[in-house]
Amino acid sequence: KKVSKIESIKLSQTTFYYNGEAQTPEKAVIKDAEGNSLKLGTDYDFDYASGSFSAKVGTYKIKIVFKGKYSGSKTLSFKIVPAMVKTIKATATTTSVTLKWNKAGGATGYRVYRYDTKAKKWVKVKSSTKETTYTIKGLKAGTAYTFAVKPYYKSGDTVVWSKYTQFETATAPETPKVTGTSNSVKTANLSWNKVSGATGYVVYYSKEKNGTYTKIEAVKTT
Repeated sequence: KKVSKIESIKLSQTTFYYNGEAQTPEKAVIKDAEGNSLKLGTDYDFDYASGSFSAKVGTYKIKIVFKGKYSGSKTLSFKIVPAMVKTIKATATTTSVTLKWNKAGGATGYRVYRYDTKAKKWVKVKSSTKETTYTIKGLKAGTAYTFAVKPYYKSGDTVVWSKYTQFETATAPETPKVTGTSNSVKTANLSWNKVSGATGYVVYYSKEKNGTYTKIEAVKTT
């Protein structure tokens, strides 16, 4: 009986995101020396009974058993990583941005990054936080920024990382200094300094100081 040689073998999926349930690969990508693709159930099966499975974050093993004109077995590894952060919200001032995100399943902490547009790389701004909110200070007013939050799971010396979730936001522009003149009881001429980073200005008025303001004009910058 001729036994065909296995040329390449890998799991169709080696990384699963934590969802609270045990997860295992369902298929494998296997080819023999002649370039034929092996079929599940015909040429191989998964020996789930001999595997190490859990719903927790970690690395696990699963055994593939060959059959038909193929023989032998192969044990491969896969892992469960913390879930990704799904939503990030931001509150900005002129010099800071406060990020708030949802809790990621299976994570014991988070790392926060800022993208450096000049160096074209991610820069770590907070290496470890168990909270789901963090404030980045010392930023430039009226400037766009891209941040990322990356969940991780740590047990002893073992650290398992998830993928990061990006979020684009901007700091608030500085407040312009406004001056005004009036040539009649019905008109007023306003002027203000150009604020760096602003893409437009909105003019409001109120009949009383500290009263209710009404929008009267939106002015775009050139």
